[in-house]
Amino acid sequence: KTRSAKIYAHIDTESAARDVDVLRAALGDEKLYWLGASYGTFLGATYADLFPTKVGRMVLDGAIDPTLTNVELTHGQAKGFELALRRFVENCITQADCPLPRDVQGGLDRIQQRLHALYLKAEPHSIG
Repeated sequence: KTRSAKIYAHIDTESAARDVDVLRAALGDEKLYWLGASYGTFLGATYADLFPTKVGRMVLDGAIDPTLTNVELTHGQAKGFELALRRFVENCITQADCPLPRDVQGGLDRIQQRLHALYLKAEPHSIG
């Protein structure tokens, strides 16, 4: 931040949307056609808000909540990934051809506990 003070104020979603408009114009396109997923939904929506007359068709898939902080977003994603992994494991171990060991769930629990302990050592507080 100290050595990049001049550009630091321009590292945000609104600036990125303005950059997208520069690219649209440089390509000679009258309208922006956008396929956005995850953060791309936020960037596309910001672009549409700033340049409503320059928007063609947009697909925004997997929208993020713009009111959440990065920590909250990351935590929510991690919880979703964990749930998906646990559901996969639960289903897999019921199948005869599952390549996972039967005690894989316990192993996942131990890994999660170790990671949580490392996080608590590295950070002054927990996100829950």
